This record gives sequence, C-alpha cells and structure tokens, in this order.
Amino acid sequence: MVTIAAQILTGLAGAFAGTALTGSADHFTRDRSLWPIPACPGCGARRPAPAWVPVAGPLLTVRCAACDAPGAWRFWVLVQCLATALGVLLLRQYGFGAEFASASVES
Repeated sequence: MVTIAAQILTGLAGAFAGTALTGSADHFTRDRSLWPIPACPGCGARRPAPAWVPVAGPLLTVRCAACDAPGAWRFWVLVQCLATALGVLLLRQYGFGAEFASASVES
C-alpha cells in the first residue's frame, strides 16, 4: 500500500519531469541543445521564472512579453499532466523500489 504523501511527491516529481521534457524538446528544436531553457518560439526571448512552475507556469506565460507571440501552452500542460499521471500510476503499480525506478526510466 502506497501512502497519499508518496503519491503526491511522485506526482510533483512527474510534473517537474514533464516541465523538463517539454523545455528540452522545445529548446532542442531551435538550438540543438538539451538544456531546457524556456524561450519564446517566435523571437527566442527567455521566458520569466514562473514558466518553470509545472502546469501553472505555461498558463501564466501564454504570450511572450517581448513579441506577443502565443506559446504552445496546451501542449506543455498536456505533457506535464501526463507525466504526473504516469508517475503516480507506476508508483501504485510497483511501489517504491527497483521495479518502480526501472519502469520510470523505461517509460
């Protein structure tokens, strides 16, 4: 049996993993670098610090402050929510341990 606190912590870790994943994918397509720096897809300006907050960040930074270009916030929120759900489901299936770590890396 997995506690609710463990599920919440795993969900938060999954949300931050989703944030890193979307940031890396977005940054790699422009600069061929895997370091996830939130930037505007239109002008390349760095997004403010709230953009790093999972789920709420993309909602707070929908448009670029420099060029007013829209971001792909729906995609970012979707990936972060899916990563959160995947983390909690894997935890509930395997519990903490080697199988959970292996399943998390392989997913």
